[in-house]
Amino acid sequence: RQYLFDDPVGPFDNIFLHGEYEGLNFAAFNPLTTKEEREWLFTGLLGGGVQSGFFTITALYILNHDPNNSPYGAAPYVVRVGVGF
Repeated sequence: RQYLFDDPVGPFDNIFLHGEYEGLNFAAFNPLTTKEEREWLFTGLLGGGVQSGFFTITALYILNHDPNNSPYGAAPYVVRVGVGF
């Protein structure tokens, strides 16, 4: 995570860029066997977000998105909301 400004911008304490690499094991439908099977997906996510006090909103683009076989569904992005202490 890289913060873009040293001082608050409007109502936001911080605006930042964010990148991550994740591995997910999820149930995927196999049309050859007509059953669900466990499958690993390794993907990079890039995006950014805003932080205000304890609240954070992050929007990330999935770099190798496959709408036919994704635990995230058809959209090529993920929006996350967080609360920190």
